Amino acid sequence: MNPERSASQETLGPGFNEKAREVRQEIGDRLRWIRAHHPEGPFSLEALAARSKIAKRRLASAESTDGANLTIETLVKIAHSLDIDRVAYFIDSQVFEDVNAQLALLREFQTRNVSSVALRTSHAPDIPPSTRAQLQKALMGIVASLDGASEDDTGQR
Repeated sequence: MNPERSASQETLGPGFNEKAREVRQEIGDRLRWIRAHHPEGPFSLEALAARSKIAKRRLASAESTDGANLTIETLVKIAHSLDIDRVAYFIDSQVFEDVNAQLALLREFQTRNVSSVALRTSHAPDIPPSTRAQLQKALMGIVASLDGASEDDTGQR
């Protein structure tokens, strides 16, 4: 073990190592989840390694029980390769839930063969999270209404 690193960890106080292990575990869990549930997936470790240009061994280590110490650059590469623009996806529970809800909506659109959705605005393209959530809710309402509209008078689809 690197004595300099060990000394710096000791100064961080009790619980540091446990918290770091928990965060690594959460990152590994989220990485496994997105590989299995991504709209373009599921992705094997080999496929994600090729897509992200990160060694399969490194990805497997990140998903292991103890997790790997990943750099910010590695997390950015993984997120970017999966078209996730919010890198905090891997460490922030709220971002994880928000992005997964957006991906679920995308999967639903793919299931219904929706090829595009046009959003026109006279404002800057950066949509605040609250507006994004309202838009997502509205789109889910449209999808739900399509279920009812697709039934004919006999109740058959």
